[in-house]
Amino acid sequence: MLTLIPKEKRGTYNTFSSFTFSGAQLLSNGSLILGTYLNPYAMSVVVFVIVTIGAMLMMNSLFKMKKN
Repeated sequence: MLTLIPKEKRGTYNTFSSFTFSGAQLLSNGSLILGTYLNPYAMSVVVFVIVTIGAMLMMNSLFKMKKN
């Protein structure tokens, strides 16, 4: 897979790849801890907010128009 990435961008790719995994793990562990203190309805709001932010970031990265 690293052969598909240009040599000058491999370090950046590896950094963001490991950051993505670490960030997802931190978010899931934090949600588990937070879920022990919140009732199910409040936790569903937290999950909804996290999913909405993730969807907005993904849509922004996929469909963002470059301004000249």
